[in-house]
Amino acid sequence: MTGEQRGQAVVRVLRLRQVTDRLGLGRSTIYDRMNPKSPRYDSSFPRPISLGCSAVGWLESDICHWIDLRVAATRGGVDGCSLNPDSGNFTAERGRSK
Repeated sequence: MTGEQRGQAVVRVLRLRQVTDRLGLGRSTIYDRMNPKSPRYDSSFPRPISLGCSAVGWLESDICHWIDLRVAATRGGVDGCSLNPDSGNFTAERGRSK
């Protein structure tokens, strides 16, 4: 019997290859989204979790939530804000980016 069958939530961890496939973004773009010094930095982008000495992964639920945020931002904003597709920065000024 799996965790889902017992009514428990199953936590799935995605490796980098799965994240790139799911998002359609390249490896360097993903790491740019997490780097505050990058012009492509997105503070809402999910952070990876440590899986061991040199392995990381992303929670599937975090990736799905980020996709949902992007969809909501594209279709009229999130809580009155919009998301700049290039920088990931939120702004409340008539849907325009900073």
